[in-house]
Amino acid sequence: MKWYQLILILIPTIAYGQVQDSNYIYWTPTRKLTVADFVIKTKSLESTSSLAHFTIGLGSRQINIFNGNVHHKVFNSFLKSASWIDTTANVAVILRYHQTLFDLAEIYTRHLRRDLQLNRKRVRLDPNFPDKINAEVLAEFAKRRIKYDDETKFGSVALEQKRWELDIQRELSELDEYILK
Repeated sequence: MKWYQLILILIPTIAYGQVQDSNYIYWTPTRKLTVADFVIKTKSLESTSSLAHFTIGLGSRQINIFNGNVHHKVFNSFLKSASWIDTTANVAVILRYHQTLFDLAEIYTRHLRRDLQLNRKRVRLDPNFPDKINAEVLAEFAKRRIKYDDETKFGSVALEQKRWELDIQRELSELDEYILK
């Protein structure tokens, strides 16, 4: 292998890597949210009991020079500096609620990865298509989140919360081939 061939192989890999920023927590199947992840701490009646800022986004894109396919880095992250928690409230329920939302966001992140992969040709031909799919997936996630909030009363109805957790884990398993690698 010639040196320039090696460079052509390595450059997209290096440029395509996920940006590491200590302000973001990227979803993984094993890393669970903790109180320490919420940078802003409040006390009773200062605000709502919590707010977590999640991002489903399109990161860098990689173009395969041999077949012209475009691959987008799709991520699901938690923004620590924009998230708060009331440390005098029921922290266990709050953390469970936000972890469930993070897991729910991962389902839609995988939907986005799947849709981009299944529509490779359109992604290649229309540079605006990934943003269109992203908007559709985010709208679906927002509707599902409202349903989750309503049915579990923001994670406080234990039986419904457990049902949602099981459904989400099942869906994540079904979409396992679209996990971030």
